[in-house]
Order: sequence, then C-alpha cells, then structure tokens
Amino acid sequence: MGASLRVACLAAALIVVALAGCGGSSHTSSTEVADVSTAANKGVPAADKGVPYTVSTTSMEPTYKGETTVYYDPTRTHPRIGDVIIFRLPTGANGGGCRKVPVGGAPCQYPVPGLLKKTGIKRVVGLSGDTIAVHAGHVIRNGRPESESPTLPCGQDERTACEYPKAITVPAGHYYVMADYRAAAKEDSRVFGAVPQEAVLGTVEGS
Repeated sequence: MGASLRVACLAAALIVVALAGCGGSSHTSSTEVADVSTAANKGVPAADKGVPYTVSTTSMEPTYKGETTVYYDPTRTHPRIGDVIIFRLPTGANGGGCRKVPVGGAPCQYPVPGLLKKTGIKRVVGLSGDTIAVHAGHVIRNGRPESESPTLPCGQDERTACEYPKAITVPAGHYYVMADYRAAAKEDSRVFGAVPQEAVLGTVEGS
C-alpha cells in the first residue's frame, strides 16, 4: 500500500472514531445509570420533586408503605398541622425515652437533649403552645378532636400506645409528631417528646 493511500485510510478511521465519541450511540451505559442513582441517594434534588427519601418504617401506613420513596422540600422547615416532615430523631428515640418520665397518663413532653444522625418521617399534630392528648389513637388538640388524614386505628390490644388522656403543652420552638399507624407510639413524640425546630430537615411534598 502506497504512503498516500495509508494516510487516506488513517484519516478515514479518525473521522469514524470522532463521530462515535460525539454521541453517535443512543444507548446509556449502566455506569451512567448507576451514577445518577447514587447521586439521588445522596440527596441531590430531583427536578421539580425535591430531595428523595426512602421510607424505612411501616409506622406511616396507610399513607406511605415501607420502602416507598417520597420527596421533601428542604426549604420548608416550618411545617403546619398535618404536614409530614423529615427530621433528625431526638436522642431519646434511641431507647432513651423521655426527658421527664410522664405521669398521670400524659404523653412525653420534653425530649432528651441532643439529636441523632438517624432520621425519621412523621406527621405534625401539634405546634408550639398547643395542648395535646390522645384518645383511642386520635389527637385531641387544644381540647378538641383534630380532623386528621386517614390513619391506621389502634386495635383492642394496643390501648397502652393509644391512650394518653392527660394533655401536655408543646414546648416553644418544637413540633409534636405522630405516626399514621397510631399503635407505633415508640416511634413518635408520645415516647421521645416534641421535635425541636433545628431537627426539621424539610416537609414532604404533597403531604
């Protein structure tokens, strides 16, 4: 093969390689998909949705089943009654319980100081200054039964978790949160107390 022909062939090969590198293929590699998935799991906001969060508990049924992915807005850290929030758990959620042992059938009021790295998802049922009691799993807020989203009611053998007849007052700068599965008192404010403002990471979209 002559020198001029070899040069021509080499030039043609380079053109083919360049075209392939400029998006000639329409397929996305598995590595690229994995990278996108990893980014989402690290809390990178999905467009128009918010920050993804995987529900790792059944305590929010029937609203959210375990392993469901929800999205929360990290700019909404001052929730309203009925909002579902993502928050860092108070220290007492790790088996430490309440700052002061409740008496007379009252739920926990003050949390143990400090926050865990572990996060939770619950519904806000009380704001600063509200009085909260619980009857048969239903919230009694400021002396009146609260109109709530659908919840899983308490069974006959779950009354201990669902009866807190003595009202407490939500401390200033705190939120009272409860599971939608009302028998899961060990996972909410009834056992570990109100959630401080600084623990709130965001509000779940559409809650």
